Amino acid sequence: MIAITLTDNDNGKRLATVQIGGICRLAISATVPTIGNRVVGGTTGTVKQAPVLAAYDPAGGNIARGTVLEVNGTTDCVIL
Repeated sequence: MIAITLTDNDNGKRLATVQIGGICRLAISATVPTIGNRVVGGTTGTVKQAPVLAAYDPAGGNIARGTVLEVNGTTDCVIL
């Protein structure tokens, strides 16, 4: 989600804008992802390294999203 209209205190329907493709930078939490692997939702709006589901799939599976292109320390990452 990249944007949302209104606030909890406003009347009316809220609309969300969701990016479904392309590249984006997201905040990360432990376990910090590595380049080439995939991510899942972390805490408080962050992403984290996807768990290992099988020996042949070291970075996610059905539950994982995006491919990590760049990692900025423990702050954020760029995913495709």
